[in-house]
Amino acid sequence: MDKILVSACLLGQHCRYDGSDCANPLLEELNRFFDLVPFCPECEGGLPTPRLPSEIKDGRVYTKNGENVTKYYNLGAEKALRLCKLLNIHIAILKDKSPACGVYEIHDGTFSGKTKKGMGVTASLLSSFDYWLMSEGDIPGFLEKQKAKRQLVDQKTEEYRLQEKMEQERQAQSSEELKEPRYEDKPRRSYKPRYEDRPYRKEAEEGEEGRKPFRKSYGDRKPYGEKRSYGNKKSYGDHKPYGDRKSFGEGKEYGEKRSYGDHKPYGDRKPYGDRKPYGEKRSYGDRKPYGDKKPYGERKPYFKKEGSGYRKPFKKSFGGSKGPRKAYSSFKKNGDSSDE
Repeated sequence: MDKILVSACLLGQHCRYDGSDCANPLLEELNRFFDLVPFCPECEGGLPTPRLPSEIKDGRVYTKNGENVTKYYNLGAEKALRLCKLLNIHIAILKDKSPACGVYEIHDGTFSGKTKKGMGVTASLLSSFDYWLMSEGDIPGFLEKQKAKRQLVDQKTEEYRLQEKMEQERQAQSSEELKEPRYEDKPRRSYKPRYEDRPYRKEAEEGEEGRKPFRKSYGDRKPYGEKRSYGNKKSYGDHKPYGDRKSFGEGKEYGEKRSYGDHKPYGDRKPYGDRKPYGEKRSYGDRKPYGDKKPYGERKPYFKKEGSGYRKPFKKSFGGSKGPRKAYSSFKKNGDSSDE
């Protein structure tokens, strides 16, 4: 069964600052579904009972006389966290408006009875570790949910038991049926053939039992009589000879092959003549010395300022480009169409 950490004063222990308690009767019903673990952070932190009332002010806990008792409350919160980890507890029901256990509200620190939204020291530590925190005002709703869940579980359990009982009865019934004699042991019934009393050739005569035949009777067959003779076979006579085959005559001779005459000679080939000599190669003379090379001097920049006669580059530099590209016509200066 799961465990729940509960403020000891809610379970009837006299551990409040004035020695009283604030027992909640609904926790007795909740104890049917969970194991309730009582815990008082103030007493576990080392504070006596009874004691002076304390409230939180500026993140610290002070008594009504102004004494700082924060260390006792921090110690009690650490012990509560240690106990939850030890017992594997994930739910805590704490007393609201307490400087240690307040879940939704705490006193404002003026000891005037006024409250404000906030959490006690122990509740704040448990909340930082994602524990499920509830106050005494959440007990009724939480208890109703547990009752509904238990009712649903009981209903499912009852259905399962009923189904299991029916299954056992069915198995017992089937076992009893197996004890009865099988069909081999039972006396067999006698069956008549389907066409026992049905005559095949004619109908049953009067006074006889039976049914009409399945096929109709065509009556008695008439004799076909004797077979007639077709007479002797006529002779078609002797076969006439076809005679000798006609000769197509002897084959004609094609005669001798005609001569097309002697082939005419093409004649002797004409000589192309002797090749002319190209003559001797002419001398181009001695090479003239070019002299010393002139220095080119410093290189001139490719682009000059506007108005100097040079046109702008077709492509602009990607680094220093400003604005969109201009049309090609804008590269020409003063009607000059020549590329320089």
